[in-house]
Amino acid sequence: MVKYKTFTISIEQDHIRGLHPRKDWDNLGVIASWDTAVDCECSNKPTDEDENPTNDWNWTEEDFWNGRKAYYITQQKIVAILPLHQWYEDFNTEGKGRQVGFIYMPRDKFQENFDQAWIDKYHPGKSKQEIARDILKSEIETYSHWSSGEVYGFTIDELDDSCWGFFGDDHEKSGLLDHARETIDWEVKNKTAYHLQRLKNMIRNKVPFDKRISYKYS
Repeated sequence: MVKYKTFTISIEQDHIRGLHPRKDWDNLGVIASWDTAVDCECSNKPTDEDENPTNDWNWTEEDFWNGRKAYYITQQKIVAILPLHQWYEDFNTEGKGRQVGFIYMPRDKFQENFDQAWIDKYHPGKSKQEIARDILKSEIETYSHWSSGEVYGFTIDELDDSCWGFFGDDHEKSGLLDHARETIDWEVKNKTAYHLQRLKNMIRNKVPFDKRISYKYS
């Protein structure tokens, strides 16, 4: 529970994962996976022949991964690419667990969403590749939270209000607490304005102090 002003924000883990962040949301990244347990979003999934046309089956595992990476880089016009690893129900781009594919961002998707003016304003000094990699990491982090059931929501009993579908247990980073505070601020602002108007009317009509309605959130 978190206290804000005179209100209590109760945070709970949702028993429903909610919308699938890879299927129900628009993403800039594309997952290319050779694992049947992970949906491959790439239309031209590579075959062994694509990666190793000489049929040299003495490749090491590192050669194999590098071959797949080279395939995506040469076949797709991309601005950034990162490895995709799975550790139980979690996914990451940091190399933890077994590699199940890659996530990459097509150059045209990046250019459709971000122009140089936006880059200069919000990410001065960063290259397009750095910005794209940060976005890809964020997408996989959200996917990982969804996959492992780390979906949260809040209730504010005093307002009979609630909201769900925030990913990750860092409630500042997920935006959960910001949303809860904004909900409280909006309610207090409107109730304060309403109370002040009623108070003016009571003063104008010379209503005695003991008969005046008290402020709800005092």
